[in-house]
Amino acid sequence: MRSFALCLFAAVAAGKETQTHLRAEPATAVVETPKVATSFIRSLDFKQKLRVCNAYPPNTPLNIWVGKNQVNDDPLPYKECAEFDPKLTEGAKIDFKAMDTTVIGTFTVASLPQNDATLLMVVYRHDAISTAVSFESHVFADSEQAQVTVIDTYRGHEEANVKIMDKRDKKNTTEQIRYKSVVAVTPGVYEVELADAASGAIKAFDQLVAVPHESYVIVRCGIETQQQDGLNFPQEVFVYPHSDTHYFSAASQWRPLSAMFALVTALFSL
Repeated sequence: MRSFALCLFAAVAAGKETQTHLRAEPATAVVETPKVATSFIRSLDFKQKLRVCNAYPPNTPLNIWVGKNQVNDDPLPYKECAEFDPKLTEGAKIDFKAMDTTVIGTFTVASLPQNDATLLMVVYRHDAISTAVSFESHVFADSEQAQVTVIDTYRGHEEANVKIMDKRDKKNTTEQIRYKSVVAVTPGVYEVELADAASGAIKAFDQLVAVPHESYVIVRCGIETQQQDGLNFPQEVFVYPHSDTHYFSAASQWRPLSAMFALVTALFSL
């Protein structure tokens, strides 16, 4: 090993000696490509949907603006919801405009979750006297379960409860869901009922098709205005989104309603 090292040193030395007798050539400029620093750290891109529900009477379709950009192609009618994929940032302002471009309300995004989520916003009347706007918001974290939240935007003297019933259950078991609560629901097809708090009479109803990995909102809406020329809108209930019943086959196993609820949380911000 030692003799190999000596030979290598001799060859290098000989090479240097030979180069001293060569004629010097003009120096050639070497252009070095600037090195671009690369980082192994990158920001995470979360999949976050904006879901907006219009519970603001009278029948005023709304346009939604995030900053200078309108995010909806068609005006959003009363008792309807829609989903959008705008680029939201903390501090962003979401404007709600009537058809005549008048801004009826502005919502400021205080913070955003650091995970995949559905951001729910419900627009409704603050009271029965003025036309002021209020917002109810909630963040649905991504989950394998079907999640349901209930929001009460009704303005009037009537009191009612939201109940849910699985008609495939032979006992027709019915359970009540409290307002401002979030529950996990066993996949299935259910009837949502708005029942008078005193008599139990059904005032309105809608259908809930609950599938895994989806989040749902049940909204009680309507108003009894105290203005002389104001219009009254009866209390109603609507569900969003409307999942496809074909998800369930005839051989699906249905569990009784009494085992379907699991209270999750009640995370709301006005």
